[in-house]
Amino acid sequence: MKWGKRHISICVCIFIVLLSSLLLPSLLNERVAKDILIWKMDKLEIMALKRDQLIKHTMIQDIADLKFDCGKDDIETLRNLNLYNSQFRVQGIKLANGSGCSSLGPDLDIISRSRMQQSMYKLDNYNIGITSTAQSYGVHGEQVIFANINGNYVYWVLNGAWTYEQLQTPCKDCFYMEYHPKSLQYKALSFSTGNYSILMQPEEQQLSVAREYNGMIYKLYAGQVLMDYTYAKIQSIVYLFIVIVLGLMGFFYAIIFNYQKSLSGLLHTGLKRREFVPFYQPVVDASTDKVVGFEALLRWQHKGDTICPSTFIDYAEKKGIILPITEQLMERVIDDLKNIPDTLWVSINVVPEQIENGSLYKMLAKNRWPYSNRLCFEITERIKVDDFETAAREIAKIKLFGYRFKLDDFGTGYGGFSYIQKLGVDEIKIDKMFVDTIGVDDLKRDVLDSIIAFSKESHMDVIAEGVETKTQLTYLLARGIHLIQGFIYAKPLSFEHLKVWLTEPRRH
Repeated sequence: MKWGKRHISICVCIFIVLLSSLLLPSLLNERVAKDILIWKMDKLEIMALKRDQLIKHTMIQDIADLKFDCGKDDIETLRNLNLYNSQFRVQGIKLANGSGCSSLGPDLDIISRSRMQQSMYKLDNYNIGITSTAQSYGVHGEQVIFANINGNYVYWVLNGAWTYEQLQTPCKDCFYMEYHPKSLQYKALSFSTGNYSILMQPEEQQLSVAREYNGMIYKLYAGQVLMDYTYAKIQSIVYLFIVIVLGLMGFFYAIIFNYQKSLSGLLHTGLKRREFVPFYQPVVDASTDKVVGFEALLRWQHKGDTICPSTFIDYAEKKGIILPITEQLMERVIDDLKNIPDTLWVSINVVPEQIENGSLYKMLAKNRWPYSNRLCFEITERIKVDDFETAAREIAKIKLFGYRFKLDDFGTGYGGFSYIQKLGVDEIKIDKMFVDTIGVDDLKRDVLDSIIAFSKESHMDVIAEGVETKTQLTYLLARGIHLIQGFIYAKPLSFEHLKVWLTEPRRH
């Protein structure tokens, strides 16, 4: 009978997998397309900010170098390849006497002095305005930025192809963008680019997202082309995994079934034998090369082998065994702290359930609130907090005794920003996934830079995890991230090895 149930389970799993391969592309298509659209808008915002900084830097240099006489020096400045970059099509000067010159040489009658009157913002005390070249045959003109320098005007015609090129990834003709000033006073500065045919599709087939930046309203559209692209991608991924899953399911099913059947007993035996121990990975202040603390990482020492938690932690959490395991780990850490220099702290990982159900509070109370200035706790963002109000209240109670809380795996799970705001987290840890983007062409690099910028704006301490190379270390130090955890300094160490490591000079 048992074998019959197992066979039925296998058949049900195969049926679900096959059914999923047919339904998932259709079910996920619109959601994935919307996510890609939002991702694209986020990416455009980041790229636009970088472009804006580059343009402003060029403008300031140009203004400082120009003599405003359209002489040899002015022409050389306008044609300077260091300044005349891909963001500009033409640069030029309109002199107060009515004459002018440009990066192409002669004066170009592409803008009118009478239109360059209204400034929009200040840049290094210069009045900066935005206008556009004249429309032709119903086609929008090009954006022009100008500055009034003592009655003379210097102008920069922006490269309109830049935005179009940004819209060609991850698929060609997938997007259409419109942007216009928020104020009707500048309504002539409306522009559009991309696949205009998207607007010709029925409204229910269109996806859109809007943002506001620097007084401009940006709206990004997508339609059937993006939907076709995402459908094909989802379908190819599903088909690939269906082959892998069906190929491995039979092999792994028996192994997992038998393993889980015995795992509960092994974990309970391990608790009785006190086999769960901390391995310590140092956190180093790279600006001074001094150790500041450690993360206590759970290890299971079973029959002479050291087992990483990835093989049993999910099961332990589901079965409620994680609570006594964490308590045993904490007791070992408390005991080890007696022999760790009192200037160094140790952090322990806890799951949200241990906070929400009050078990962490009870553990600390049971041990009479030990090492409140040296013991801290890491909450992983990968596991969802079910009751923020209860969790925040429990954390506040524990923090009254001096303990600190860190948010681990920041940016990888259920919304780190809300966790920080609602739970009162003191510190964030940048996940290795983002550190690994340093030195390689990876879109998540922008997420890493955003996390760093957020931490600075929030005045929060930051630890970078998984740092393995000198390139990564240099990149992080240059951006003010100096608390480093990773193989570049040390792998997780048993307590005996840790005591030896503390006496050795830092090498990286």
